[in-house]
Amino acid sequence: LLVKITAKARERKDAAVKLARALREFRVRGVTTNKSFLLHVLENDEFLNSTVDTGFIAANPYLLAPLKSQDRAQKILKFIAEMVVNGPPASL
Repeated sequence: LLVKITAKARERKDAAVKLARALREFRVRGVTTNKSFLLHVLENDEFLNSTVDTGFIAANPYLLAPLKSQDRAQKILKFIAEMVVNGPPASL
């Protein structure tokens, strides 16, 4: 377990909105997470309406599809590290 994120609300949908926002704002570097799976579950109407059972994930395989995200911060950090370690490229 790397971290636990929780949310509290009177209604399941309101808690799901809070959790989804927290997950979108949360950044983890260097390890694989199940963040995209959790976001897909939190946006699923069946889940939000409390009509799920133990076959929920098997019946909805798209939940496991990774989300495409822009990792701008990682690209900037990689560029800075390259500059510090190797210096500027000759073409600059």
